[in-house]
Amino acid sequence: MENIITTLEPVDNLLKPVNKFYLTTVLPIVEEPHIATILTLIVSLNIIYLADKVPENIKCVITHPITQAIVFFVSTYGVYGSIVHALVATAVLLAVSMTLQGGTKKILEKFRIITPGTDIFPGCVDIKMNDLLSLFDGDEKKLREAMYIFGVPVDTHLNDENAPLIATYLVNFGNNVSNSCRPPY
Repeated sequence: MENIITTLEPVDNLLKPVNKFYLTTVLPIVEEPHIATILTLIVSLNIIYLADKVPENIKCVITHPITQAIVFFVSTYGVYGSIVHALVATAVLLAVSMTLQGGTKKILEKFRIITPGTDIFPGCVDIKMNDLLSLFDGDEKKLREAMYIFGVPVDTHLNDENAPLIATYLVNFGNNVSNSCRPPY
């Protein structure tokens, strides 16, 4: 046992100034109720934010600024201070998470449609705009009128990407667009 104590003496001597600095400078700041609440909230939010098993809806509730304001209010009993603390904690948490994740590019979600949605009739997936125009003798105005009559959303642009959706609306009202894109009866 004495060997361990004599071995740790240099480490103890090295850590004495650090311990003294902590006790005289850092500890009084950390023990202040507002700072302690902020640090506790930031640490707990980071643990929750980084935990994989916590459901996303619970993360959203816990990390919401209103929840943080309630936590600060309960610990400090000050309305204005709790709101300011919650906003500061939210800003710090966002800044830290953005820094850890490499900036805002990784926070923003980007979605890409890889297949036509479930609202497109399977036989109409390969329909192009030229196929639809050929049904109306190349008259775009007639096609737009038919789209309006059959309830195609008004903001649907006439292009190859939207052609399967437009064809699905036509099929739903009993029109044959092609051999594969026709009513199932």
